Amino acid sequence: MFRLAALIALAIPFLIFFSSCEHDPEMPAIANGVDSTVCFDNKILPLIQKNCSMSGCHDGSSEFSLNNYQEISGKIVAGNPNSSELYKVITPNKFTNKPSMPPSPKPHLDNADITLIELWILEEANSFSKVVMPVLANNCQSCHSGETPSGNLTLTDYSQIKEAVNTKSLLKHILEQDNYSLMPPSGQLTDCDIAKIKKWISNGLPNN
Repeated sequence: MFRLAALIALAIPFLIFFSSCEHDPEMPAIANGVDSTVCFDNKILPLIQKNCSMSGCHDGSSEFSLNNYQEISGKIVAGNPNSSELYKVITPNKFTNKPSMPPSPKPHLDNADITLIELWILEEANSFSKVVMPVLANNCQSCHSGETPSGNLTLTDYSQIKEAVNTKSLLKHILEQDNYSLMPPSGQLTDCDIAKIKKWISNGLPNN
């Protein structure tokens, strides 16, 4: 009995350790100057072009080419930075003892740039709660919430937003198409925010 108790006592720390290693990816703490939503064309592509895809490096002269969305997104696992090849090479201390990319003497990416790439990889999973909902919350809910929402349209949860897409032409309002009034009336959403919503819709309106 004593031996069994001793074995259990020894096993508990290992079980706690391994169970703590398995978890769903979470949004990282936002570094100073890093937005909570990341647009590939405006943020990620210029960052990669400046630091990685210059002549002689990842411009197409090697297998690890990083010139455009297709090539760069092919080096990630959407929603999972730790399994993404691109993320591993810019944060080698988390995975290996290899030198960080970009290599010396070029400066390594700083924490804000790494966080930006990490956020983009997470957002590539096109999560409703982390990507789509914040856009609508920041731009639409001031009018479309409460007891008397504008146009009798409430946009405060997934079911309401899904209905607005399916039956009330939410996207046409956002794009100001087919004589639908512009929404939000203060000005059209950014191209990046529109792309996120269109991608979510084209993916079948997942609730994740």
